[in-house]
Amino acid sequence: MVVCDFNLDSMLFDIPAEVILNSSRPEISLSEFNTVFGADCWISCFGALPHLDREEEQKGLMIVNMAVVSAHDVADMKCPYGMPVMRGSLFIIDPGIGHSLIDKESFFNRDKSRGFIGLQWEVKRDELAAEVKSIIENIESEAGVKAIHRKNIDSRYVGLVS
Repeated sequence: MVVCDFNLDSMLFDIPAEVILNSSRPEISLSEFNTVFGADCWISCFGALPHLDREEEQKGLMIVNMAVVSAHDVADMKCPYGMPVMRGSLFIIDPGIGHSLIDKESFFNRDKSRGFIGLQWEVKRDELAAEVKSIIENIESEAGVKAIHRKNIDSRYVGLVS
């Protein structure tokens, strides 16, 4: 789940038009156009109901996301109440555990103006700690901001960040 946040309020992102358009759609969309911070792709959707990502799980991957546009909560079966994800939140998804990404305010009244846009990295499960550290260092260096570590970090990911 969420491991840290970055204050990216003053940072402008060149988000591809396709990614913005897909943030109002119910299905998750991945786009490799013009990513930043060494991310593998952009991810966008209106929200994601509980699901598994079997392909990534079978490949032994974990998913790391950073929210660029978000008013959502991320949750999984081990943290079912969720954690808020705002602009600059870096969070981890275990693809083999049912997980969701929902903006509770807009999801139930179908307000499609508040979609999710983020950056995504797929990392090998056994290299998760080193990769998360590298991602954080890269964002800190490129954005010129320091990571703000959450006090209520999910116990599965304690020790990944200092």
